[in-house]
Amino acid sequence: MQPPIRWPRVLLQILVIAALVAAGGLPTGSAHAANGGPAPCVDDDAFRFIVTIANISDNSDTPTAFAPGLWALADNPGVLFVPGPHPGLLYWNADPIKTPGLENLAEDGDPSVLADTLARHWVEHGVFDRPTGAGSPGLLLPGGRYAFAVDARYWPRKLSFAFMIAESNDWFVATDADGIALENAWGGPIASGDITHQLRLWDAGTEEDEPLGEGRFQAPRQSAPGAGPLDADNTVRMVGGQGAPDIADLVQVEIRREYPVVFDATVRNVSGASGTATEFSPGVYVAHTDPATTYMEGHPQLFKAGRANLGNGLEALAEDGNPGPVHGYISTGGWMSDIPVDGSYGIFDMPVNSSGPGSLRPGEEFHFTFEATPYAPYLSLATMLVQSNDWFAATPSTGVALFDADRNPVSGTIPVHIFDAGTEADEPLGVGVHQAPRQERPNSGPADDDNTVRRVPELDAADFITVTVVPRMPRKFKVEVSNVSGFQAVAPGIVLTHGACEPLSGAGLAGLTGESGAAGMAAELARQGLTVHVLDTPADSGNPGPLLPGATYETTLQAVPAAPNLSLAFMLSDSNNVVVGTPAGGIPLWDRRGNVVSGDMTAVLSLLEVGTDPTTPRGQGNDHPPTRTGPESGQGDADAEVPVDGASGQHRIASNVVSVVVTPLDSE
Repeated sequence: MQPPIRWPRVLLQILVIAALVAAGGLPTGSAHAANGGPAPCVDDDAFRFIVTIANISDNSDTPTAFAPGLWALADNPGVLFVPGPHPGLLYWNADPIKTPGLENLAEDGDPSVLADTLARHWVEHGVFDRPTGAGSPGLLLPGGRYAFAVDARYWPRKLSFAFMIAESNDWFVATDADGIALENAWGGPIASGDITHQLRLWDAGTEEDEPLGEGRFQAPRQSAPGAGPLDADNTVRMVGGQGAPDIADLVQVEIRREYPVVFDATVRNVSGASGTATEFSPGVYVAHTDPATTYMEGHPQLFKAGRANLGNGLEALAEDGNPGPVHGYISTGGWMSDIPVDGSYGIFDMPVNSSGPGSLRPGEEFHFTFEATPYAPYLSLATMLVQSNDWFAATPSTGVALFDADRNPVSGTIPVHIFDAGTEADEPLGVGVHQAPRQERPNSGPADDDNTVRRVPELDAADFITVTVVPRMPRKFKVEVSNVSGFQAVAPGIVLTHGACEPLSGAGLAGLTGESGAAGMAAELARQGLTVHVLDTPADSGNPGPLLPGATYETTLQAVPAAPNLSLAFMLSDSNNVVVGTPAGGIPLWDRRGNVVSGDMTAVLSLLEVGTDPTTPRGQGNDHPPTRTGPESGQGDADAEVPVDGASGQHRIASNVVSVVVTPLDSE
């Protein structure tokens, strides 16, 4: 029988999504709020997670190891097992299909058979089998951890996983048959945290049970896999009753969102000390998946050593220093099976401290920033050695790994080599008439007799160019909001960090001035997967309340470079709908060179009339919080969102109301 065709993953995603939209089963947007409107800070990239399984059984009555396990994403229940009399069923499109695999996992700690089953039925899945810090797969001993990554951006968003208790006959820890929903009711990702309470202890019903840790037919002691007698009860069922351990005494399982890692890259021209000083052209970079996993030609890797160039624009880069064609090929997808996402690819063409794009002269640096994840963990880049016909400096053809085996980002100098593109006949460096600085027109030299891309063995790239990458690490920041008005109070408000979105724009601010106030607005934003701080207790005060003149709210928050923007908003207590806050997109906590910002941010603040009640002079009217008859008792405002800095003397400018100071704290 022929093996099933493995379609490129992105094509499958497009086909599935298109079919669902056509059938009316999927809204035409990446995420939606409960009222059907768009959730302003939720996108598909929010649905990437890390699950960590810690073996804490050493302090329990039943210390045990755990065997490697399996995870899967599916909307249908029963993707790994179905409770009841059919221990080997996989439900696919609601139809039961007899499949092997659960018995191997539950009796022998072997997830491979079930993994093969899922692969045959196109179920997104993975095996976790290597303890963190270990060099090879193995059992999870007390004190150890398994970790696995789940990418639910395009696939179903219910997670199931299972792994065997090694000191049992056929007991395993798993989610229930429905799995764990990764998307909440408001279209956002579930909150990070402990999910141990959502796991159950199951008996596969395939082998007769013996006391934990003592049975001679249990995996550590049996003579051969599957050697024990059959269970008189062949149903898959939860383990209960006397002698059943509490899962919380055995494992602690946590889930957290995985943000992309932001890397700062520096390309430095060091050729001035070599025998042939040269410029380097603007170049191209891309963070991509493992080329070994791609199913089609045209992966974002830039070339394949030993083969002719891929027709993706490399010739224009290597001969003429023009990165535009290869960048265009990458950005439009070409024939790639794994299309890179925004932020993971681009052109570097601006020497540091220059006034515009140009080539890189000896002693100068290009600097650029890109994002990568363990899902797309390789970096490829290329730039032309200008004093040549078609030589270019580049990472190895498969790229450079940006993460180690434990998913930690690497830092430092990465390997680059000098390659010949095989598109133009070579002349001596720095003197050839067909080389870019001296040729009459682009691509004017004769063709190379050898049309393959290959290393230039006589040149050491380190004599000409160096490339370093440094990951930006999460940082803690202290945020202080002080009332400097001298005459009016400021109501409790919110502070949060986020990515490229506008969580506090437009109607989103209306919640702050409504009945639920800061707490209600924080809850709504939290449903979108954002971490929000409510500031309602002035420093040096043990009592929640408004911020009076001279007082300060403060909080400490952690920001990740992939979500680097700080937003805050506070309503003026003696107005009916005026808010002081940051711009809609927030303010960045890192500058473009990777330096954390610090100091007084008051200058970026503004006052905004949200538009829930008609505006009346400060401290007057029955619609202000101190005087109105009840929450949201105003008449409504025809203007939904109006800047009010300095308007008719009714309100002072923002800097005369509050000050905001941001202080980065030492990294842990």
